[in-house]
Amino acid sequence: MVWDCYVCEGGLREPVGKNSRPNEMKQTWRISLAAALISVIGLGLSTAVAQAAPTQTSVSMSIPAEVSTFRLNVLALLQSFYSNYGNRLSQSERTQMSGLINQVDQVLGTLYRQSTVSAKLARTNAPQVKQRQAATTVAKTYDTAFANSDANMKKLQPIIGPKLSFFEALSAKSDLDQSRQEFEDLGIRIHQAAR
Repeated sequence: MVWDCYVCEGGLREPVGKNSRPNEMKQTWRISLAAALISVIGLGLSTAVAQAAPTQTSVSMSIPAEVSTFRLNVLALLQSFYSNYGNRLSQSERTQMSGLINQVDQVLGTLYRQSTVSAKLARTNAPQVKQRQAATTVAKTYDTAFANSDANMKKLQPIIGPKLSFFEALSAKSDLDQSRQEFEDLGIRIHQAAR
């Protein structure tokens, strides 16, 4: 047998004798190896895809932290408006603005409590029906909260708007627009969990 050339057999290059026939045992081994590699690669890809796409449960469990963070940020923003510009308001306007801040806090507190219930159901692997009901309740509460936030901002604008300089008004509008965008993004994730 002469080992001076390489002949490609079955996709693998190895020395074979001239005019020799492929060894059937080697062919079987190659096919088994190829099948094993394909299955490992396939499992790796499916695992990577599963890790890349957030599951409905993972979305449900992350929402309470996001609601809590958003709630704290909004309250800090509204409190900063009150502390920075409250001295420019009349007593009735300060009372009205304080009432709006409390109302926003109550609505976001309700959203937070309901999202923690939904997350707990997801974390404990409760029946899918209960998880879906809780997620739907959170989504409906979000929709109500979003509508209320629009109404409250429309009430807040005439109270505080005329008391601000041009640049203060631009800054306040920018802060409120950013807050609204964050709330809309949160709503998208809440509705994803409810699907």
